[in-house]
Amino acid sequence: AADHQDQEKGLTGHPPSYSEGAKLHGTGLCRPCAFYHMKDSCSNQETCPYCHMCPAGEIKKRKKDKLNFFRQLKETDRPIILV
Repeated sequence: AADHQDQEKGLTGHPPSYSEGAKLHGTGLCRPCAFYHMKDSCSNQETCPYCHMCPAGEIKKRKKDKLNFFRQLKETDRPIILV
């Protein structure tokens, strides 16, 4: 079912590959490439400043996680110091 949804969104099963932006992969500081998992892939290839090692759907996952974080922050009504 998930494969069918990915195909509808234009996502492909590209295997992870190295790109300039992948240097920080695994640290949580990399920025996933929005085009790598699309049908035509990323035109910058190895020189892309974004990560090609992140799985398809990682951008959406991070956005959802960020939204949930700020929702929880709002619900607590306590100041939280981010380090």
